[in-house]
Amino acid sequence: TRRTRRTRNDQCSQLQNKRMNNATYTERRKVMSWVYHARDLLRAEGLNMPRVQIRICEESDRTLGVAKINGQLAIWISQTAINEGNIKLGETVLHELAHTLFQAPHVNGCPLMHPCSHPKANLPACERVFVHLAKAHASE
Repeated sequence: TRRTRRTRNDQCSQLQNKRMNNATYTERRKVMSWVYHARDLLRAEGLNMPRVQIRICEESDRTLGVAKINGQLAIWISQTAINEGNIKLGETVLHELAHTLFQAPHVNGCPLMHPCSHPKANLPACERVFVHLAKAHASE
């Protein structure tokens, strides 16, 4: 079998990529379902979402996800975020997608873009902010 060479773009400094196996593919599928949900949110508003690379990483004490900004569209989601539950995972995926797709900065008090997991965040509020950011980015 041919082995693909890893590049610096496949990795991030804060999280360690997991080896791809059946269990990791199952975890990746959970993340991908939220990426597809985000795509559907944008399509409902007449906007398109480009392809984003997804990486699943080992558990982390401090980091739920990381996004590459300015350049390659990629997000890294930690096993910790996946273990937090489906809704928290959705909020994390939308947060990282907002970083990589719209170069959105952290905003204290924002349900989606708060630097840490916002205690009052809920999925409908995060979805509204995500769509708002997409519209603002599209109008630039």
